[in-house]
Amino acid sequence: MPFQTRVSIALALIATAFAAGSEPLAAPLAPQDPSPSPAAQQALDRGIRWLVEHQNPDGSWYGECGFKLNQDYTVQEADVPHVGVTALCGMAFLAGGHLPDRGPYGEALTRAIAFLIAHQNDQGFITFRQSRMYDHAFATL
Repeated sequence: MPFQTRVSIALALIATAFAAGSEPLAAPLAPQDPSPSPAAQQALDRGIRWLVEHQNPDGSWYGECGFKLNQDYTVQEADVPHVGVTALCGMAFLAGGHLPDRGPYGEALTRAIAFLIAHQNDQGFITFRQSRMYDHAFATL
């Protein structure tokens, strides 16, 4: 039986059980404090500071640009400004609660966003140095 068919059957069974008013299989978990421990917070702060120290003046971070073909990855350029890496670094700031132009890391985040926007073409594709859809996907996030 194809995977999609099995998923459809499972979803139908779950929907039927809830529609019939049956109880959930397990009690929901009690809410927990989402705050990181002090040691984890120190590590997060060190990571953000490292990112700021290694950001390029144009707002980017370096990475390797190349392409994947079958199971191989060919690096065409190493240590160059990279759309995908920059997007992931920007998301690290956002995940830490940092905002563009606000707080101690606002300028770094604003520069990262400016780099990504500067490399959006007329069709909306965010690319630089022949980067592919994978990098564009991170940039759109």
